[in-house]
Amino acid sequence: MGAICSKQSQAGSAVCLVRDENGAPKLVLIIWDEYGRVRVVPINVVPNEPAPPLPDSLCEDIIKEASEKKYDTLFKAMESLRGETNGWAKRSFYVDLAAEHWDLNAPESLDTCPDTAAGNLFKGVYFINRAWDVRGGDLAHKVKESAWPTFQSCLETARDALLRSASQDQEDPTPHANLCGAVAKGLQVESCLKKEWFLEAVKRDPLNEKAHAGRLSNLCRKWGGSHLEMHTFAEETVKKAPQGSTLKMIQYDAFYEQWLFLYSITKNKPETKKFLNDQRTKNISMSLYKEVIEAHTIQDVSDVSPHVRAAQWLLILGAKQEVAKELEKLRPWRKIIEDGIVGKALEDPASIDSLIQQLSA
Repeated sequence: MGAICSKQSQAGSAVCLVRDENGAPKLVLIIWDEYGRVRVVPINVVPNEPAPPLPDSLCEDIIKEASEKKYDTLFKAMESLRGETNGWAKRSFYVDLAAEHWDLNAPESLDTCPDTAAGNLFKGVYFINRAWDVRGGDLAHKVKESAWPTFQSCLETARDALLRSASQDQEDPTPHANLCGAVAKGLQVESCLKKEWFLEAVKRDPLNEKAHAGRLSNLCRKWGGSHLEMHTFAEETVKKAPQGSTLKMIQYDAFYEQWLFLYSITKNKPETKKFLNDQRTKNISMSLYKEVIEAHTIQDVSDVSPHVRAAQWLLILGAKQEVAKELEKLRPWRKIIEDGIVGKALEDPASIDSLIQQLSA
């Protein structure tokens, strides 16, 4: 497999579909410099191929049971992970996974959910998912009027269940991590309560990534905060995080939120391009990639989210070589990364160029 390239007037790159020596289709990232020197980086993903089995069989079991409105495997896993390295993050991931695959139109199916810390945590996360599913992802003025009462009542149910779970388990940070994020946003609670919920989560787990992400989302401009508040929080978090910690991906989240505000809310194309071309933003992004993500591998479910968020921001930034590396790492987990631009890129890596062009326009 090779490529021929005449001298170019400027450097560039492109994702191409080529054929190997056996005639099989392969995706590659072709990178060339201004002198015509070419480097070919394989992307080991076949367009539109079926998602492979997940590396974590527990994920498959939890998904299957959740689709059958069962949670036995989930609750056993939650108990066994207590005290394990990254145990809180793994438990949170499995709870989210079960809630996502439970029938969102059957809230009555949780009437028999046990009144335990695990049961109330799952119930709380389920009703968060149901609330936002009913509301949809549009801006508030585009949401159907009929959706608001159900949205409100679901989040109130979630809040009550999570607070009870937190009182039943004085160690688990996950209830408060959910409260300070999706619940606080949806119910538009007072700023002091948003902060109180966040501080309780990090008191229980100082480096909890879900809590930090939730806090940042409540500080962003589209939810009543400001770019300054959001970036200040992200920068302070990066400074306190240990060397190489994936908690530092909070900076990517802040960049993404500012881009999203410009791209989707103000729809200001010149400002969007200016932000993406800002050299400081690029330097910080690539520095963090090299420190945290480049050599980092996905060992278990707790590692999936940082790599998805990295791939998402790098895709928007147009860093195709780094995106190709991240897609290769994420490919085994594709079955649970179906949504968003990363899900689309995993499904059809040939779309990377068009995605970058669309997102930077």
